[in-house]
Amino acid sequence: CLMDDDFRDSKKSGLYHEMMEFQGDGGVVRFLILRKGRPFGLDEREFLEKTRGILGEPLQRAILYEDVFDQARRDTLTGLENRRVFDERVASVVAQARRHGRPVTLACMDLDHFKQVNDIMGHLAGDRVLQQVAAVLRENVREADLLVRMGGDEFVALLPDTDIEASRHLARRLCAAVDSLEVEPREGARLGISIGLVQWNDSFDGIEEWLRAADEALYQAKKEGRGRCKARLN
Repeated sequence: CLMDDDFRDSKKSGLYHEMMEFQGDGGVVRFLILRKGRPFGLDEREFLEKTRGILGEPLQRAILYEDVFDQARRDTLTGLENRRVFDERVASVVAQARRHGRPVTLACMDLDHFKQVNDIMGHLAGDRVLQQVAAVLRENVREADLLVRMGGDEFVALLPDTDIEASRHLARRLCAAVDSLEVEPREGARLGISIGLVQWNDSFDGIEEWLRAADEALYQAKKEGRGRCKARLN
């Protein structure tokens, strides 16, 4: 991260910069052009000023495309990444784990008593609860983990470099985090989360079978009392 002091003291950083500003629909867009070793000359600054008018519209279109691309890959309610991102990344994560002989675990998650939240507290309250759940789940996973809202009240976490025992510890933290929200639409129907855990192994005939195994572990957790995790051992 470069601070203003780095630019003011160019002798120290060896970096020189010029700023280009464009007026876009959402306000002013600024591009910082950096060069190491020598400052920009007068003719170069004049050239950048001339190109500003030429580059303005294409750059604004590029920024708009980036925004649209990001929105297509992100769940609008919770801000988590969506099923599309999971489908794009899961195969490469598994391939890398196999190549380096590292574990990778899949956690399938489903909220308990969420239907009662919607039915009794209303759908707006249900949306707020989903946002709260997404926030506490995000707080408890690592940056290297992929946390996805698959749809409705279903979430998936892809956990690289995590074996089944380590994933159990994480699942317990996630269960406790959701419980700490203290959402109880009616007595005896406290919001919780059930989690199914399966570590990848080469006996699986592809990603879909791995997902089905994690789903089976999830529903076994629900049958055993909800608000808990169930790990399938290889």
